[in-house]
Amino acid sequence: MNKKSCCGVIGCGCFLVVVAIIVGSYYGVGFLHGKGVEFAASGLTHTVEKLTEVAFADEDRKELNSKAAEIADKIRTGEIGLLEVMTETGQQLEGSLHNQAMLLAFYRQNYEQGELPDNGGAEELVPVASEAAAPAVLVDKLIWGMMNKKVSQDQAASLTAMLVERHTETIESKDGQGRISRSVKRLKKTLTEEDKAASLALMREICESSRLEAPAPDFSRSEAVKKEIIKFFDKLQQAGKKE
Repeated sequence: MNKKSCCGVIGCGCFLVVVAIIVGSYYGVGFLHGKGVEFAASGLTHTVEKLTEVAFADEDRKELNSKAAEIADKIRTGEIGLLEVMTETGQQLEGSLHNQAMLLAFYRQNYEQGELPDNGGAEELVPVASEAAAPAVLVDKLIWGMMNKKVSQDQAASLTAMLVERHTETIESKDGQGRISRSVKRLKKTLTEEDKAASLALMREICESSRLEAPAPDFSRSEAVKKEIIKFFDKLQQAGKKE
C-alpha cells in the first residue's frame, strides 16, 4: 500500500471512515492523528468543491467553499475532533446532501438559463420555457422530500445512479506531504434526451409513490440546499467540540 494514497471512495464521508478504520489500523493512532487529519481536511474541501461546482451559482459556491476551508483548518488544528467529523460527514454529506446537490445540478445544467460556470464545452443550456415547469416541480418536490426524510435511501440511490458518473481524481494534501486518490461522483456532463426523459420519469414515480407534495410557493431550491449544507458545517463544529 502506498503511504501517499488512500483507496478510492465516493464522497468525503467514506473517505473519512476509510482513514479512520483502514489507514488508522494499518499505520496506528499516530498516523490517524497526523497524516490522517490532513487527509480528512483536504478531502473535505475537495468534496465540497466538487459538490458545489455545478449545483450553485458563483456567489453561493464561493461562500460554501470558504466555509469548508474554515472547517478544514479547524480539523487540522484539532479544534474540531476527527471522530465526530467522521460520524457527521458519513451520515450527511455523502448521503442526503449529495443527492440534493445532484438534483440542483441536474436542473441547472439542463433546464435553467445562465449562471453556470464554464464547463469546458458541455452541452448548451436549454432556455427556460413552459416545458421546464415540470422538471422544476419534480426537483422541488424531491429536494423538499429528502429534507423531510420522505424519500427512501433506495429511491435516492436509484435516481442518483441515473444522474451521476464516477471518475478518479488525485489531490495533494495542503501540506504537500501526501496525495489522496479517490473515486468521486459528479453529474454527467452529457445527458441525452432519452437520459433526461428516463430521469424525469423516475422522478415522477418517486414523487407519486412517496406522495410528495410541492413545497411552499416561496421555496427556493438552491437557497434551501445551501442552508442545509451550512447547517451541516455548524453541526460539525458543535460535534467536534465534544471530543
